[in-house]
Amino acid sequence: MRREDITGVVLCGGDGERFGGGLKPLAHFHGRPLLAHVLQRLAPQVSRVLLSAGRHGEAFAAFGCETISDSCSGAGPLGGFVSVLPAVRTPWLFLCPADAPRFPKDLVRRLAADAERRGVAVPHDGERRQNLFLLIRMDQAEALADFFQSGGRALHRWLDARSIDSTDLSDHPGSFLNVNAPSDLTQPR
Repeated sequence: MRREDITGVVLCGGDGERFGGGLKPLAHFHGRPLLAHVLQRLAPQVSRVLLSAGRHGEAFAAFGCETISDSCSGAGPLGGFVSVLPAVRTPWLFLCPADAPRFPKDLVRRLAADAERRGVAVPHDGERRQNLFLLIRMDQAEALADFFQSGGRALHRWLDARSIDSTDLSDHPGSFLNVNAPSDLTQPR
């Protein structure tokens, strides 16, 4: 799988309710916005990065990526995912959340073999499957969009229904830190 064949999509559109409000991707983690950390790790792994910005596109303009507003507000991560699909022009899409500043710098490469075999790959960190990190071929992305259009809202349910095996990344414990509370911003890099 070539880098040129992959578009990265960062989910930035949440309202940060569990975080106490505000735009979580802009919260500082070791002196820089969470989104800056995510982009630093993601950009070398993909050809182009799109930000699924919910209704907050203007807030992310300074990051230099194309931002796409949700076409159906309040529909969660899958709503953001479906909203960016028309802008993807590569055969593969890599999805990740904006609040995970430590994911592996070689994650796409590590998922690639499983994705090529199954059309989709999702990592398992040794404790749980990381559902919002997804390398997916566009035909499978369209199937996921159909799931959403028919009322599905939980990515894990789509993965379970398709019996998608996880890619073992247990050798990277802690890499999938998900910042859900302000106290998580003090975690080590």
